[in-house]
Amino acid sequence: MSAYYKQQLKWSRGTFELLFTTYFELFRHFTWRQKIHYFTLPLYYLFGLFGLIDILIPIIALLTSQMPWEVNFVAFSLYFTPLFAFSLLIRQYSQKWFLEKHERGIHMLGGLLRSGTWWIYLMGLFYTIFRVKVPYIPTPKDDKPVNSWLLSTPNIIACLVSMAAIVYGLSVDWSPYSFLMASFAGINALILGFIALLGQHKLLINIYTTLSKSDHFDTYISSLRSHLWKTSHFIFNIVRNGAAVYGLLIVILFGSYFFLHQKPTIDFTRTEPPVFKETGGFYSGIYMPQIDSALNLQPLQQVETNTAHSFGIVSTYIAWGRTALHISRMHYTSRSIRKGSTYDYLGTFYK
Repeated sequence: MSAYYKQQLKWSRGTFELLFTTYFELFRHFTWRQKIHYFTLPLYYLFGLFGLIDILIPIIALLTSQMPWEVNFVAFSLYFTPLFAFSLLIRQYSQKWFLEKHERGIHMLGGLLRSGTWWIYLMGLFYTIFRVKVPYIPTPKDDKPVNSWLLSTPNIIACLVSMAAIVYGLSVDWSPYSFLMASFAGINALILGFIALLGQHKLLINIYTTLSKSDHFDTYISSLRSHLWKTSHFIFNIVRNGAAVYGLLIVILFGSYFFLHQKPTIDFTRTEPPVFKETGGFYSGIYMPQIDSALNLQPLQQVETNTAHSFGIVSTYIAWGRTALHISRMHYTSRSIRKGSTYDYLGTFYK
C-alpha cells in the first residue's frame, strides 16, 4: 500500500504541474485535438476532490437533517442508470485496444482502490496549488508485508464518521431521503473500511495462514475462483463485443420512457377556472398534550386568552395500548362535542 500511495502521489503531483504550467505555455502550439486531450487527461486526478465531496455530502445531510437534493428514487435511478451503463460499456469496449486479453475485466478491486486513494490525489492537487515539491521517490519493487495503519488513518476516520452519521441521522429522521443518504454513507463506509483492511498485509497473511490450515479451504477457494473467473469473463465478452448494440438499446429504452411520460402541454387559454368548495378559509391549529394532564379544556382557553386567538384545530395525545379510554377523558370529550366541536379517534378537536 505504501508503494502504491507513493506512486499515485508522484503521478498526481506531476500531472497537475503539467496542467497548471506547461499546458498553457504550449497551448498555442497544440492542434485542437491535442488541446482537448492534454486538458482532459489530468482531470482524472480530480477524483480526490470529488471523492471528498462524495464522503462529506451524506455525512452533512445526516447530521443536519437537510437533504442536498430531494428527488424521487425512481427518477434518480432513471437519470443515473444510463450514465453508469454507458461508462461501463465504454470502459469494456475500449479494452479491445488498451489491454491484453488476460488483463481485461471490470477491475472491481482497482476501482475500490482508487476510491480509497482520494486523499492522496487531493494531496497532489494541494501540493501543486501551494507549490510544494515532491522529491523523487523510487517505487519499491520488493515490498515486505507490513501493516499500514498510519497510511490508512484518513480512510478509517472517514469510515467511522460515516457510520456515526448514519446512527445519528436515522435516530432523528426516518424520512426516505434520510435512508437514501444513509445508504450512500454506508456504501462509502464499506469501501473505505475495506481499503483500510486491504492495507494491512501482515494481518491478512496471518488470517489466510490460519484459514488455510483447514483441509477443504484450498479446494473451496480454487473452485470458487475458477467459477468466478469463467462467469466474469463470459459476461465481459458479451458486454465488450456488443457495446454498440447495448448502447443503442439503452438510448431507445430510456428515450422511450421519457417520451411516453413527458407532461403534455396545456393550453391555459382554453381551460376554465376550477370550482372550489367553500371550506371556510385558513384554519390554525395547536398541539396541546397538556389537556390530557388537566383532563379539561382550561389550558387551551388560557392560551387562547393570552394570544387573543381562537384555534380551529386542537390536537391532543392518546397513547397506543389495550386499556380503555379513561372516564375523565370521555367526560371532557363529551363536553367539547356538546359545545359544537367534533372529535376524531386520533385525539383531535375540530372546533
